[in-house]
Amino acid sequence: MKKINSFYYYLISDFHALLFGKYYLIHIHHSYAAFLIPLLKITYNVILTLHGFVTKDLSYKLNKFIWYFEIQEKYFVKKANVVTTFSMHNKEFIENRLQKKIAYISNGININETIIADNK
Repeated sequence: MKKINSFYYYLISDFHALLFGKYYLIHIHHSYAAFLIPLLKITYNVILTLHGFVTKDLSYKLNKFIWYFEIQEKYFVKKANVVTTFSMHNKEFIENRLQKKIAYISNGININETIIADNK
């Protein structure tokens, strides 16, 4: 059951949102759950945040699932209303690979501004 726990969680969450939810948008936090996007888009705007893009360098353990990640990438990631990432490198890589505009969200702080603010 541990191996399908995430998949099961995604499905239950998807059905809950479709049957009972009254949301303005749905935010999915990684491409593993992108298969839900076409169903969710029936009712909601969908934002997908990518914390990396797995098909460019899969670990040995995930190589047997490359077909799944390629399907996610080819068909589902593109369907999100907005796709975001925290890495400029990933933004450029994904835009080139998928031909879709990706929003970059800076995930950091300016240490000088933080030190000045803390000293006030």
